[in-house]
Amino acid sequence: MVTGASSGIGAATARQLAAAGYDVVVGARRVDRLAALAAEIGGRAHPLDVTDDASVQAFVGAVPECAVLVNNAGGAIGMDPVATADPADWRRMYDVNVLGVLRMTQALLPKLVASGAGHVVVMGSTAGRIVYEGGGGYTAAKHGAAALAETLRLELVGEPVRVTEIAPGMVATEEFSLNRFGGDAERAAQVYAGVPNPLTADDVADCVTWAVTRPRTSTSTSSWSSRWPRRPSTRWTGRAEPAIPHNHPMTAYSELVAATRRDGAALAAAGRLGLAATIASCPGWDVGRLLLHTGRVYAFVTTVLETRATGAPPDRPSRPPPDTEPVGYLLAALDDVVAALTDLAPDSPVWNWSPRPDQARFWGRRMALETAVHRWDAEHAHGIEEAVEATLARDGVEELFDALVPRLVARGVPAGRSGTIGLHATDVEADWTVTLSERGAVARAGRDGAECEVSGRASELLLLLYNRLPSEGLDSTGDTGLLDDWAARFHV
Repeated sequence: MVTGASSGIGAATARQLAAAGYDVVVGARRVDRLAALAAEIGGRAHPLDVTDDASVQAFVGAVPECAVLVNNAGGAIGMDPVATADPADWRRMYDVNVLGVLRMTQALLPKLVASGAGHVVVMGSTAGRIVYEGGGGYTAAKHGAAALAETLRLELVGEPVRVTEIAPGMVATEEFSLNRFGGDAERAAQVYAGVPNPLTADDVADCVTWAVTRPRTSTSTSSWSSRWPRRPSTRWTGRAEPAIPHNHPMTAYSELVAATRRDGAALAAAGRLGLAATIASCPGWDVGRLLLHTGRVYAFVTTVLETRATGAPPDRPSRPPPDTEPVGYLLAALDDVVAALTDLAPDSPVWNWSPRPDQARFWGRRMALETAVHRWDAEHAHGIEEAVEATLARDGVEELFDALVPRLVARGVPAGRSGTIGLHATDVEADWTVTLSERGAVARAGRDGAECEVSGRASELLLLLYNRLPSEGLDSTGDTGLLDDWAARFHV
């Protein structure tokens, strides 16, 4: 949901989120503009005045679920000094910039929590960090919005809702300064005098889209004020015990589906940065080919899930035509596979190719990890280093030995050395010992006196085992030649 979406930053944000694969609902007072925007982006429009309780309740009640709320509605009125300012103007600014955020967030919080991967974005301003002459009312309101966002972030620790404040500087939109000065175009134009390249609405919308498509981590940064608290998960309920005994809760199926959606949108966003960038881990591949490959995987899994397959499908989805646009192809296939996963319970019987139980849960984990790793591949091709979410990466290490390595061994891997590699995750509670043999590899939970010891974040360990990161960048001791042996033999 995007508020204040009839123009400027709100409209630009709605367009970019729709392009990233989100089902966007837009709200504002000017219904004619809103309807045109919704038609343009394939979204939905409902009238909304964030300063009116009844309007907020009607808007929220019109939509059954919500994962992302962008509190964009706001504005400034006048530039009178404190000595002569009209309290009514200050009250109006506080009502829209602070209480509007409060009303929307309170009304939507139950749905954001229920989504399992909620996100509240507050459109702040550098005016929430500094003050200037004539800006007392506006800066007070934006300081209030910043305080609301920071307080909410702390109060939601333990809930699956992330909070981000975007605080842009001077943004040249068609209406902000015009509205501030009561329609005085000459005064509005003077605001940007001497500023050769002010920010645009699209610049800020790009920040919003980047933030909401980030992997869920437990870190907090000052630049966008976000923390992702640890979330409760459900335990494995399959017909057999995992190959690696777990001493921690496994990621809930709903969270895996949400991760597929989130990282899939981020993968598409990386495609928009350029399709010709090369994928270092896949010689001869570029980002465009990676997107087409991932979309084709989604299409295959969608067929398996929708048909409730009891065996391997006889045919793979056909390759897309040479003139296929990769980003659009990926997003359409992403919608399909997310819908197919959502339609099934985690223990629904459905075929898979691994030694794991034939349940939809397998495909939930497989799609989340397939997407996360390829999202990393595409972003890495553009110089972006964004980790795989820690608990998902931990699941990925265990999936590697539950499912992927047995498949590689069955197909045949080169002969190699024997030895043990101890893996220690520094950001989640997880340790493993990998035992290499001449013809294969197995893993067990815990580590005790391995010949080679490696420590790093769970994402780094996963990407090391996937041959995405070199071992030289991790803290490793002992017989590190065993890591080279792994890289030469096991190509995931």
